[in-house]
Amino acid sequence: MNKILLVEDDKDYAELLSHSLTHAGYNVEIASNIKEGYEKSNNIHPELIMLDVMLPDGNGYDLCSQLYSQDPTLPVIMLSAVRQSEEDKILGLECGAVDYILKSCGHKELLARIKRTLIKLQGMSDKSKKTIIIGDGLLTLNLLQQKAEFNNKTLPLTSIEFRLLYTFVENVNKVLTRNAILKLIWEYEPKDSETLKVHIYRLRKKLLKFIPKEYCDIVAARGTGYIFEIKEAEKIKEIAPPPKK
Repeated sequence: MNKILLVEDDKDYAELLSHSLTHAGYNVEIASNIKEGYEKSNNIHPELIMLDVMLPDGNGYDLCSQLYSQDPTLPVIMLSAVRQSEEDKILGLECGAVDYILKSCGHKELLARIKRTLIKLQGMSDKSKKTIIIGDGLLTLNLLQQKAEFNNKTLPLTSIEFRLLYTFVENVNKVLTRNAILKLIWEYEPKDSETLKVHIYRLRKKLLKFIPKEYCDIVAARGTGYIFEIKEAEKIKEIAPPPKK
């Protein structure tokens, strides 16, 4: 039975959602503020956290960021009573959230998103590492830890930058359209592609600090999207996780 921590200060909504989740077969714990949410997260070790954006002792983004830095493998779904701006959604994703849901959405949709998140996490644990040969080195992506390394040196990537790099590694030397990338990374389409452009610029800048440009680069496909070009070796292999003891 998957354990879910619900961090929500609206008692009525928390009880209603908790009842729905329990009926669906989940084990639910409730916290009413950031302090209690952080303590319960460390004590009960949930498989997923549902986190309200606005809480009595601060905002959920701060707690999400704290939880992500402590354990990047713990999925957090942000909850909001009001429709948030594109910038707010991006802030949540940058803090490490895997999804962003309005409280007004139907419980069937919410349960479907939770199920999808947990299935996706299980899929990641089945293929925990992906390694690609670039020039004379190895770029390794650890999906569970959301960490990228080149020749054992860690790239200081944000959550979104890691997702972008993983998407590019999955599609080496292929043109990815802007719309395709937006849907893969954010699962919704911002009003324009400027946000994507900024994140790719930052990712490329960090990447080229570790890997020579003559080996790889992220280049714009004019009028279409972007290509992750590997100019030397192109072999990709997946490394299975070590067997459980």
